[in-house]
Amino acid sequence: MTIPASTIVNVGISTTPQYPSRAGFGVLNILGTTDVIPAVERIRFYSDITGVENDFSDGDPELDMAKAYFSQEPKPTQLAISRQFTTDQPGQMLGGGNNTSTLATWNAITDGSFNISIDGVANDILNMDFTTATSMAAVAAIIEAAVQAIAAGGFTAATVQYINGAFIFTSGTTGATSTVSATSAAASGTALTALMDTAVGVATLQTGFVAEADPVDAVAPIIDKSNAWYGLAVTNGLTATQIQALAADIEARVKVLCHSSQDATILNAAITTDIGSLLKLSGYRRTFTFYHPDPTMYPHVSAFARAFTVDFGGTDTTITLKFKQLPGVSVTQLTTSEKLATEGKNVNVYTSVGNVSIVAEGVTANGVFFDEVHGVDWLTNAIENNVFGYLYSRTTKVPLTDKGGAALEQQLIKALDEGVNNGLLAPGTTIDGTFLGLGYSTSVQAVADMPQADKDARKAPTLSFTALLAGAVHTVQINGTLER
Repeated sequence: MTIPASTIVNVGISTTPQYPSRAGFGVLNILGTTDVIPAVERIRFYSDITGVENDFSDGDPELDMAKAYFSQEPKPTQLAISRQFTTDQPGQMLGGGNNTSTLATWNAITDGSFNISIDGVANDILNMDFTTATSMAAVAAIIEAAVQAIAAGGFTAATVQYINGAFIFTSGTTGATSTVSATSAAASGTALTALMDTAVGVATLQTGFVAEADPVDAVAPIIDKSNAWYGLAVTNGLTATQIQALAADIEARVKVLCHSSQDATILNAAITTDIGSLLKLSGYRRTFTFYHPDPTMYPHVSAFARAFTVDFGGTDTTITLKFKQLPGVSVTQLTTSEKLATEGKNVNVYTSVGNVSIVAEGVTANGVFFDEVHGVDWLTNAIENNVFGYLYSRTTKVPLTDKGGAALEQQLIKALDEGVNNGLLAPGTTIDGTFLGLGYSTSVQAVADMPQADKDARKAPTLSFTALLAGAVHTVQINGTLER
């Protein structure tokens, strides 16, 4: 037996953690009220129009909005649809959806059982015979009948469905006291919990709740389910009060809101009570308002679809929404005075200029161009992610020294370089006359200048930067002289 080389040369290799992924700034969330997505799920993601068509029907505004979204070119790659619940809701339990059982597996069970609690009362559900079931929907129906056979409290009108490969249990009552638990083994019978994939730690639970009177009431619960979206789009027909409430909520988040209005008073510069004027007065920089007279059109969705295809990791990829086309959206013909009125109220329109149709002007309610809001949100996240990722992935500490501060500064510079590369930032001269050849300048506080209290608290030296937005050309003035 030979002596292993490791007794002389011992090698230990460790891998560094992966950088955390950056937030996505290209996912739109359509908020609707159609009875499709259950409360326990609340939000659903789609990669193409086919998936939306499988869930929603003709005439559902969510489907019409999704068509506007996926009709844009280049085509966006992901869409979310979420739901506001306008009636009191029951407690629900959603199975994991990872069961691999076949119908034949269920057909072999004659004494299926599990224990479940509805509205706080636990019962064994016993003696379920699946030998005659011809589909998973029939399996769910047999389970539902056995649950309802308890004939007390929330069991009496409880439902069990099999949707998209998962079991959904719903209490027969509604409101804040309505609940459904995960399942466990009953005292006897063939245990079904694993087959249903409804065990504790696997099942998703949703307590019942009262109706959400306004769309804004649904925003926080949606974010609780998933925060993996950036833009919120609402259906047409909401009141000015509802839009204002949504705008106020979104303003406090790193998200953006888009909507369309059919209120023709927007086109009258003398009127200041329309939604465009009200949002401008509030100074909201995260709300994007469109005027279009046709309530079946969703220009705001198409505009955001175009914006959300921007690849911030590419070269010269940032855009302005002005001049962009909205496939499938009809053009709004405006007089010069009407166009000036929309500009004065920071309301966007899809109109004709010469013989082409374009979005004008691509601004948010406070007059800031949308691409600037979008780009600044991306840059903020890129810097945060770079610096945090560096701290997180290090196998040794970042020292609280000038060298450590310089290392953090490099992470800031990497994000700023990306901003220059994608066209968000550009070289130029600052307001005070300083020329920034890179498009930005950075600095880091010397550790010697830091307060001792900050050192004791292990705070990093302060990082600072100045960067110049590249902006975009929207109008051109050309002066010429012709001589004979």
